[in-house]
Amino acid sequence: MDPTKAHEKEVAYHKWLVAHGYSGTTIRNYMVYYRKLIKWEPLDERNVQAYITQNNHSMGRAGLKMYLVYTRRYEGPNKILIPQMRGRKKRPVPKVLRRDEIVSCFDYAKRVLKDDELHVMLRLMYECGLRRAPVLSAKVKNVDMADRSITVFSKGKKESKKYFSGATLQALQWLIAPLAREDPIFPSYNPGRLSRRVMLVGDRALKKRLTPHMFRHSIATHLREDGHDLKVIAAFLDHESIATTQVYASVTQPEVWAAVKSVTAYLDAKT
Repeated sequence: MDPTKAHEKEVAYHKWLVAHGYSGTTIRNYMVYYRKLIKWEPLDERNVQAYITQNNHSMGRAGLKMYLVYTRRYEGPNKILIPQMRGRKKRPVPKVLRRDEIVSCFDYAKRVLKDDELHVMLRLMYECGLRRAPVLSAKVKNVDMADRSITVFSKGKKESKKYFSGATLQALQWLIAPLAREDPIFPSYNPGRLSRRVMLVGDRALKKRLTPHMFRHSIATHLREDGHDLKVIAAFLDHESIATTQVYASVTQPEVWAAVKSVTAYLDAKT
């Protein structure tokens, strides 16, 4: 392909991804696999199979799927079948924090680091089950104090309303009081700084490795432990497919203990 046309094609794909609200990191990943994919143009099932042979992992397949969606070949009359992944590893159980560890993180950010922005971000990532990007992009105008909620935009520019606790409301009120309606709530933070500060909290408060996404995993797991249906958790996390939420479907220790107690209660009463 002519270098100029190839560049124009790449720019057009990049603009399409931006227009659909994907984060900078996600776009960079998709562009990596776009550059691998175009080496196999024209894409047909034979060339797709060749591409998959070299990129048989989740990101390689995600890049292929997105490009097929973009070129309108993922479904419909021009659909190209994606071969099933072979030797796919079972998705690992997410690493989560106990509830007391969550509280310890909040306290460390507020009382030791005296970082009000970080304190509120940790609360929102946990209570609202938010990823890093929607938290960082939140503006004052997105907060509704009356019903203790914040409107965020997750993957694919999906708008979602999230609710938080009274304690978070108080911390948030104090934080945004001097800000204008269009101001970002966390102006001194970017993705890199947030990750570094979260790691610092984990290292000093918990003596373990901690990432922003673990707060999202933790609230989902705690909801499951409290007996909430996977469909409810999927809606809370804005998962398009409940299959994504199945990772939280493993039997929890409280469930095991409740089952044991239901059996041994009779023996306790009779013996």
